[in-house]
Amino acid sequence: MPFCNISATSTQRNKRYVSRRRRVLIVVVPTILVVDDEPAILRLLSLMLRDLGCEAITAGDAETALDRLSGVDPSLIISDIRLPGMSGLEFADRVKSDARFSAVPIVLISAFGEPNGGGHAGDGFLAKPFDIESLTDVLRTYLEIN
Repeated sequence: MPFCNISATSTQRNKRYVSRRRRVLIVVVPTILVVDDEPAILRLLSLMLRDLGCEAITAGDAETALDRLSGVDPSLIISDIRLPGMSGLEFADRVKSDARFSAVPIVLISAFGEPNGGGHAGDGFLAKPFDIESLTDVLRTYLEIN
């Protein structure tokens, strides 16, 4: 069983019901909103997250991501900093200012280093390029997973 399904504790997560020998097992599936203007990065992150047992919802820009938030309760948001139109930093500020999502962790990603020496609305930073171990560490940190 992928590790995202094991001992996640947040009540924001989606639930899947799996029947095993007349017993019902409730499996918690974290939903992660991924925002990046590079289709290859969106696909890569989606595949990596799916392989780790998470559900990925994607958006190619910040405006689309804000629209997607109206229909989802994410466990985590991963956003590129350099986006067309509204930047990832502005997006993080807008999300954190909304009471519905202020507690949702936001991890910013960029190939150009962490902006403002870490003085931004994001809860964490992940440098591009990243590997599965780095992504796994992020998930463990922000999704309270063992």
